[in-house]
Amino acid sequence: MTPRSRAAVTLLVSALLGEASGCAGSRPSASSSASPLLGRARMSIIENGYAAGNRAFSRRDWQSATDGFYRVYSVNSKDDIAVYLAAATWVRAGRPEAAFEWLQRLWQMGSCLTPSAKSFAAIESDPRFKDADAIIRAQAAKEHGAAVAFTVPEKDLVPESIAYDPVEKVFYLSSLWKRKIVRVKPAGPGAPAVTSDFVGEGADSLDAVLGMKVDAKRRRLWAVSAAEPEMKGFTPETYGRSALYEYDLVSKTLVRKITLPGTFTHLLNDLVIDAAGNVYVTDTESGEVHVLKAGDGELKTLVPKGPFVAPNGIALSADGKHLYVADVAQGLFHVDPATGEVQPLDQPAGLFPAGLDGLVLHEGWIIGIMNVVSAGRVARWRLAGDGRALEEGEVLECCHPSFHQPTRGVVADGAFYFIANSQSDAITDGALATEKLEDVVILRLPLSRHNRRP
Repeated sequence: MTPRSRAAVTLLVSALLGEASGCAGSRPSASSSASPLLGRARMSIIENGYAAGNRAFSRRDWQSATDGFYRVYSVNSKDDIAVYLAAATWVRAGRPEAAFEWLQRLWQMGSCLTPSAKSFAAIESDPRFKDADAIIRAQAAKEHGAAVAFTVPEKDLVPESIAYDPVEKVFYLSSLWKRKIVRVKPAGPGAPAVTSDFVGEGADSLDAVLGMKVDAKRRRLWAVSAAEPEMKGFTPETYGRSALYEYDLVSKTLVRKITLPGTFTHLLNDLVIDAAGNVYVTDTESGEVHVLKAGDGELKTLVPKGPFVAPNGIALSADGKHLYVADVAQGLFHVDPATGEVQPLDQPAGLFPAGLDGLVLHEGWIIGIMNVVSAGRVARWRLAGDGRALEEGEVLECCHPSFHQPTRGVVADGAFYFIANSQSDAITDGALATEKLEDVVILRLPLSRHNRRP
């Protein structure tokens, strides 16, 4: 998810996106599989608290915003995102004493979130803030599980998503700025990859390219595209234009482009494909989830407006019976692919899946990039046996030195490969500050050592 162009642009998640920086703590918030679930009532408090806090923040109603985040904290005191947001909101309210109180909670939790200069600029000269910041940074993890898999020397790519083809053993990167898709062949650990344009810049009327998935069985690459401020040639009147693209991996040609009927504004963001070839797509702008049934030529709405604020990442169980959607503002939800029924995923007290960008389901675990109020971290939650609750959550990688707005990943050969530095914040008012850019870094995080069940 990019910082300025989502349905929740007026919400807190947009206002604070990328403002936290640094990494602290090798003691990530986690919950034990033996812990009791929070339950429907407390989960409702969390969802409503985040939603209320977001909306109040957008109105600059600081008291109501912090009230919302406090309600979240009151039922899940291990949720460091709520703590960070409360501290940052009190800064904006001109209440440093309250901000310091919440910062103290943050370091006592061993959180991976350190206060950013932007969020806490109003109190950065205060000795108490300097002490708090120093304590949090002193706890910083010294070791990282992720290593550089390969780099892409096309610095101005500004990638958003990564997909993997297990047949040819190649990756695909989508570009926001250049409106294209790049085929990537790794050349060795940490080395520059061999790249070529799979779809050239602006070809097939591509706008910014977001989520992608490979259908290896049918030799297809599916991608969603949307007119975004982070792309070349963006004009305000084009915002809301979005489409689903199907490409043939063999001929490297466009099979079809599918748009939604009507005149509503859309932002197709991410997608997943089931074994039958049905394609499920999140629509962050409209708050809907759509489906393209195999053999159909038209997207149909599976989840209408209402349950979601800003749906983003999406994943599917191997049997096709459980669809999972990450709402940036509210957390993780279960969707019945047959009926569209939406239910929040219950969980024990602990790490809460707010602000997820992209989802991957691997061996019973949901993995996502948390990048809304953090310099970046990879986290995962184990699914309960019925697939409708989370048993535990933990941080796998936190604020790696290569992180610069990390986004989306994919599992390949037992490891999680993800974009470490999308660098989309280098785009301002339609211009890309190329002097600030670095080679694109793809990190590899082995999963085998994490997946041993107790």
